[in-house]
Amino acid sequence: MNNYQGCKCPVCQQPFTEQDDVVVCPECGAPHHRECWAKNGGCGLAQYHGPGFEYRREEEGPRPIRNGRPATGEEKSCPSCGAKNPSANLFCENCGTPLAGPAGARPGTGAGPGMNGMPSGPFTPGGVPDAFSLSGVSPEQTFDDIPARDWATYLGRSAPFYLLAFSRMERTKFKLSFSFSGFLFAPVYLLYRRSWGWGILAALASLLISLPGTLLLVLWSNDPSAQPASYLMFAQAASVYLTLAFRILFTLFSIRMIRSSAARRIQRLRRENPSDADFQAALAAHAGPSWVGVALYVAVVTAVSVVLMQFAGPELATVLFGG
Repeated sequence: MNNYQGCKCPVCQQPFTEQDDVVVCPECGAPHHRECWAKNGGCGLAQYHGPGFEYRREEEGPRPIRNGRPATGEEKSCPSCGAKNPSANLFCENCGTPLAGPAGARPGTGAGPGMNGMPSGPFTPGGVPDAFSLSGVSPEQTFDDIPARDWATYLGRSAPFYLLAFSRMERTKFKLSFSFSGFLFAPVYLLYRRSWGWGILAALASLLISLPGTLLLVLWSNDPSAQPASYLMFAQAASVYLTLAFRILFTLFSIRMIRSSAARRIQRLRRENPSDADFQAALAAHAGPSWVGVALYVAVVTAVSVVLMQFAGPELATVLFGG
């Protein structure tokens, strides 16, 4: 054990102590915590195994990379957090994300960033991104007691993004995660990702917040010279700040909401399908996003707007808002 004291386990990135039970990879010589080896299903550096690669302690100098070329003293940026790391590092010193591969590429991808910053490869025969190479997550790693391989099936082409987000949540113990889609399209985004409960609540909240503005539009469309009641003008001003708070809330929590809804659905499918073959078939049938939820949301919003514009005439406007 003394030989590895102070070295870091390639799975959990925690340094070894004298009390740790250590397992050494027979192929590359990397030490692991025994529980990390079992949890990962083998060596945490397996994706780098090949000619020219072997584990070396940091004080022994740069580690060879897969193609056998020695690492240089240059720095490279982490694809996850952007922190600078020595080129010899296999993992980011700041967040633990794997760093191997050409600049801008994730381990095992063999390609740089694609559209929207996502790596352009590799892909499975069915055209789905290799979620585990792109996210650095092991297929056996669990989130909410669900293996990552089942998450990848359920999440479809977006699996690399979500698995990376889930992994960061587990590593940092911080359950919030930034989502630009949550900021721009909260109700639609949640419904699109089949988070029905949260999506419906978000849709109702969005409609309620926008109600003062809609009522003002109805009033002025019927009578451009009408003077709305003061409480309505106050409600309209307040709705601007409520909208901003609403967007910030879903920017931080939408991925967590999607994860919780998806976990319940996957667990329900597992209970309803004891056979692994039936479970995988059911999982594939419910996989990916849903455009049905998006279409229903647009239809409901359109219908509400049409009803208000058509049936809230001048008389109703006068009753509600005054002359």
